[in-house]
Amino acid sequence: QMVYALKYLRGEEPDFAKDTYDVEAVLPYEQEIKRIIVKRQLDACADWKALGESLSGQCIEDFDPGKYQSEYMDAPKEEKNDTFLGKYVLAALAQKSMVTNRIFASGNTLAGVSVDFKKKGFKGIKDFAALAEEAADTAANEALNDLMGGEGK
Repeated sequence: QMVYALKYLRGEEPDFAKDTYDVEAVLPYEQEIKRIIVKRQLDACADWKALGESLSGQCIEDFDPGKYQSEYMDAPKEEKNDTFLGKYVLAALAQKSMVTNRIFASGNTLAGVSVDFKKKGFKGIKDFAALAEEAADTAANEALNDLMGGEGK
């Protein structure tokens, strides 16, 4: 379902429909994904890393949550949004806004009523306050756009 939704967001699917799955795209990886999901383990990072490396052909750095937490916590307040974790939070907020808006624009109210943040700005949704403040900083907007892979991705 996520693969289908992402294809819709990239414009590869003309309409968004609930309960729609891109089974064909996931089929070659289905057994490995299921193996990771059903395996009883506290930390599946190594398995997901191995799958990611096999799919991308790239070496993926080991995940160290302490590294990003320390970077964020040690950064001065005005630089927190420039840290990896700060950029991640801003990108997640922008992604949430984009997904909600695209679903709403399709005529489906599954995600509720949406305001297009890029066009209208902050309209009272509390968790977007940080995103609204950051939008005033042009350099940060460019970094966020780069992090998200460009406009609308």
